[in-house]
Amino acid sequence: MTEREMEEIFKLYGHSLMYKRLKNKLLLSNLLDNESGELLESFFSSYDFRQDTAMNYEEFEFHIRVFKLLEEQEVLPEVYY
Repeated sequence: MTEREMEEIFKLYGHSLMYKRLKNKLLLSNLLDNESGELLESFFSSYDFRQDTAMNYEEFEFHIRVFKLLEEQEVLPEVYY
C-alpha cells in the first residue's frame, strides 16, 4: 500500500489525526507496505475507534497485526453493509 493510499483510507474512516500521529512510524516500519488497501479498510470497518483516538504506534501495530492474523485464519465474521 502506498503512502497516499494509507492517507486516503485513514481520512475516509475519519482518522486523519491518527494518521498524522502515526505516519512517520508507519512509513519507517513498512508495516503496511505489502498489504492491500482492503486490509486497512476492513480493519477500520471492524474496529470501533472513535475519531481523534489518541493511539500510539505500538498500539496500532498490535491491533492491525492481530486483525491480520484473524483474517488470515478466516475466523472473523463476514460483515455486510
